[in-house]
Amino acid sequence: MGCLLKPIIGIIKWILMIIGLITLIVAIVIGVAVWQLTKTPALEGEMHPVSYTAADAVAFDAAVEDLEDWLADPLIPVGTSTTLRLTEKMVTAKVVEAIEDAGIQLDLSDIWVNLTVNEEGDQVIQLLGKFDLGFITLTAGLELEMYVENGEPKITLSEVALGSGFGIPDQIKDVIADAIPTDEALIDMIKVLSIDITGIQIGNGQLIFTGKKTLGI
Repeated sequence: MGCLLKPIIGIIKWILMIIGLITLIVAIVIGVAVWQLTKTPALEGEMHPVSYTAADAVAFDAAVEDLEDWLADPLIPVGTSTTLRLTEKMVTAKVVEAIEDAGIQLDLSDIWVNLTVNEEGDQVIQLLGKFDLGFITLTAGLELEMYVENGEPKITLSEVALGSGFGIPDQIKDVIADAIPTDEALIDMIKVLSIDITGIQIGNGQLIFTGKKTLGI
C-alpha cells in the first residue's frame, strides 16, 4: 500500500484500537468492584456478534488500495466524487489484525465492531471486547460518533461501557477521550490526501466515506 491513504487508515486504526485503553480502567478499578466488572454492560445488549476471517482484512486493504489507485489516476478529473465503503466484517478483522501487529498484551476472546445507529438516533461506531484476566472475564466497550459538520470531520466519544451498574469516573473517560485524535488532528491528516471528505455515513453495518478528488499536495 502506498503512502497516499496512510493517514486515513491511521485514523481508522487509531480509533478502533482505543479499546485497548480499557486495560487502564481495569488497572484503576480492579479490586474496588470486581463483582460489578464481571457483569455484562448495557452496550452489549445493543450490539450483535461479528464473524470475520483473515480474508476480510485483505478486503479492507483492497478497498483502500482501489481508492488510492483511483485518486492517483490522472484521467480522473479533479472534483469527481467517490466513496470508500467498509463493512463491519472488514473493520473488525482489521482491528484484530492491528491489535496483533501492535503487540498489545490482551487475552482477547472476542472483538465486535458494529457500524450502526444507536437508540438516540446517532450514527456510531460501537466497539466491544472480552478480555480474559485469568480470574475474571471482563467485557468492555466504547461508542464513538464520527461525522462531518460544517465541512469538517468530527469525532466524539459518547459512551464508555465497563461492567454493569458501575459508573466510570469522568477522569477516566477524559483519559480515553484525550487519546482520540482531536478534530484538528483529523483535519490535518485528511489535508495530506488528494481528497476532500464531504460525508461520513455509518449504519446498516457499513462505514462510508464520501469525498471529491482534489489536486493534492
